[in-house]
Amino acid sequence: MDAPVRETERAEKAERKITLGDVTYVFMLAPAEPAFDMLLEHVTPLLQGFTVPLDKAGHISEWPVGRFAAGLSSPDARVIREFLYKYIAVARSGGQPFRLEDDGQRAVHFNHYRGHMIPLILKAFQFQFDSFFDGGVLAQILPRQMVDTLRAKLSGFFSGQ
Repeated sequence: MDAPVRETERAEKAERKITLGDVTYVFMLAPAEPAFDMLLEHVTPLLQGFTVPLDKAGHISEWPVGRFAAGLSSPDARVIREFLYKYIAVARSGGQPFRLEDDGQRAVHFNHYRGHMIPLILKAFQFQFDSFFDGGVLAQILPRQMVDTLRAKLSGFFSGQ
């Protein structure tokens, strides 16, 4: 049987802070069942038919930017975005913290910080759903070389640096 998870490890996984410019965003982990339902009902349809071509060495030979962009405009993407916003708090120097689920404050915020929107959504997406693939499940689904290539290409992007 696995050793029990220490409380500090559990707390570290339940929240993550990232800073973009002068704004700190706090991601809070959604409850498991609603997040899993979101993954099945809205993320999975976005990924249907989404393929990443590999060359003979198993490295990504072409990024399907068009297919990815088309997915961002789908109704599922909007539902996912709204779900992610529920679990993001914003803190600016000298300002009152607020949650992005507040439509009015979110609109004002992103009108001022447009460049934060896409990286924030991508990082929040990874934070909310990555833990469902703990234990090597992703490596069992995808070819090993593809997993290694994706990790190498995206590690800096998702590191929060």
